[in-house]
Amino acid sequence: MNIWIVTTGSSDVKLKTDENWANLFRKVRSQLYDRRFAPTQPPNTDTDEPFIVPARAMGMVYGSQLTDEYYEDLHFPLLDAFSAKLLEKGKTHPDRIIVILTNQEVVFDNEDERKLDKSPYWQDTCTLKPIFEQYFKLKFPKVKNEKIDYLELKPQSQIEGLDNWDQALVLVQKAFSTLDFDKNATVYVSHQAGTPAISSAVQFVSLARFGKQVEFLVSNEYNPSLTKVIDGSQYLKGIQVQQAKGLIESGSPGAALKLLESEQVEGRIDTQVIDNISQVVDFFNLNRSLESGGDEFSIEAATQRIVDAIELIRIFFKQSNYLLGIALLAAAQETFLKVAVLSKIAKINATSTVNGSPQEVKNCVVWYSSGLFLSNAVNDQSIPVKKEILRKLKFPTELLDKIVNDKDFQVTNRNYGLLAWLQNLEPNFKPWPLLKWSCGYRNSDDDLRNQLMHNLRGMEAAEVCEYLSENVKPSSSSDVVKTYDSLVKDPLMWELKRLGLKFDREKIDQKLQSLAASLRLN
Repeated sequence: MNIWIVTTGSSDVKLKTDENWANLFRKVRSQLYDRRFAPTQPPNTDTDEPFIVPARAMGMVYGSQLTDEYYEDLHFPLLDAFSAKLLEKGKTHPDRIIVILTNQEVVFDNEDERKLDKSPYWQDTCTLKPIFEQYFKLKFPKVKNEKIDYLELKPQSQIEGLDNWDQALVLVQKAFSTLDFDKNATVYVSHQAGTPAISSAVQFVSLARFGKQVEFLVSNEYNPSLTKVIDGSQYLKGIQVQQAKGLIESGSPGAALKLLESEQVEGRIDTQVIDNISQVVDFFNLNRSLESGGDEFSIEAATQRIVDAIELIRIFFKQSNYLLGIALLAAAQETFLKVAVLSKIAKINATSTVNGSPQEVKNCVVWYSSGLFLSNAVNDQSIPVKKEILRKLKFPTELLDKIVNDKDFQVTNRNYGLLAWLQNLEPNFKPWPLLKWSCGYRNSDDDLRNQLMHNLRGMEAAEVCEYLSENVKPSSSSDVVKTYDSLVKDPLMWELKRLGLKFDREKIDQKLQSLAASLRLN
């Protein structure tokens, strides 16, 4: 099945002659707000160049008084070119025709506005319907009347003029939603007539609804030989690239990569650009490539993940993805505590006797996937030996004194234990409010993070700011990014630098912008 979607405009119906105009015009003059609308020819043209009349006036004069004789006065430059192209091959003969008309009578309801010759009101094509009905009846006699639909784009208020790109898109979407389409049909779209906003809306909605089934008819009203059919997939690829750019810029590179997978297969996107997007996707998944034999639990690798996470959290907050941001922030803070503690105890040179031989105590604490604990090598030692190792590693005495059985040694991986340990190792360390609060005793009624994580609660910007401010309601600001920067990100980054931890800091926003700019079809 073939469907032809036709947009219409003032260039679609012209006059071969003006001989009958005066007589027909006189009969409907009272409806034209005292406008003469005399047919005109473009300056400096041949005498047989068609005459031009605004579309609404043409319909009111000829459409309301159409006979076979008067129909012969009419000239259809674009429609004739499109029709000839469709009839050129038997396979493209339309089985259904959808004609898009315009009517802005609500937008320009003031009589003074309608008296202006150049008012957009007179460019409307709704009055041309009788003329189009006759045209398609003669050109495509096999297409029954019930297979020809006329969709009228009719704004309902003065702010919905058809020169408004957003409103035009909404009106076209609504118009298309009233029709049922054969999912397997080839859809030919001629969208050159009408305002640019309507043409673009029809192009976009057609591609969005029919995808690769769309073929575009393009022509030149002054040179019909230039009429051709353009594969809609070329337009679709361009739209996909623009969508991918927007996704990358907004911080959704994974979605962009998925959208471009088909383009990569067809070789239309530079493979290096695809590789660069893949690398950013890995960055968003905190999946940095390690050298062969590298340890993801090494201080340097973990520090880099913290820095990456800090940047990602900021992006999530900018996107109002608060749940993702808070979940990642909790993980980043806990990882920071482990990294900071390990970086400090790595400088302790004390030893302790384990299984009858001296062992460096700094090697007796290991970061396992389950957390930071005494190594397996010392796990079977007596409680006094293990406590002595922790004492030499400057673990807080008040916490050591509370250890009475082997299970109590899990305190080395508790947030409150890690924070107290770090403060004992580095007296100058100053925890930011959220870190201090999250490592202390928390009333479950006030623990916003736990409420979010365990109950999937929603949240507002003000609540996020409250959480970032150690669960204290900010005095005025509900700017999540600003609050995050000042109360969490900046002090965390400062402590990483003060502790002498090595990392590379990528300006991810700039990288995303640059990556989006590099994306184009070959």
